[in-house]
Amino acid sequence: MTSDGATVPRPRTARPAPKPPSRILLLAIAAIIVSIVVGLIVHGVTRPGPVPPITSISFSQFEAVPGFDDSTFVERSPERIAELEKVAAKYDVPLNDVGTTHNDPCSGGLGTDVTLTFRGAGRSSFHLNSCTGPNGSGTFVADATALFSQWRTSGS
Repeated sequence: MTSDGATVPRPRTARPAPKPPSRILLLAIAAIIVSIVVGLIVHGVTRPGPVPPITSISFSQFEAVPGFDDSTFVERSPERIAELEKVAAKYDVPLNDVGTTHNDPCSGGLGTDVTLTFRGAGRSSFHLNSCTGPNGSGTFVADATALFSQWRTSGS
């Protein structure tokens, strides 16, 4: 206070400069960012792209039955190609990336080897193993096996 009773403002003290972020914090943030970027890249690389137009389907079936016709058949009919695409779409299976995880877990059964030829984008081959045989349904493998069996027995 001054002699006339007025208060004297206190001098403001300067705030201390903020501490720079610790090195550990910066490394942790950098590690998180790198993990996110790598995850996005891996996810983008491992997911198959859109299925290119299929121009032909080559398939053969085999079963441990005497006299079973294991000939290779080739389908180029747009209607038949559309039938297979419909089965794949029903079960959300990309035909350019059919994995073995769809197969039935049995030994034996009816096997189908399939090679798809795509317009301008190469080929994709996969094997289907069906425990339910040519009359099964309810899964991608069962429905696709039934479709290929129908084509095989009709003489394709």
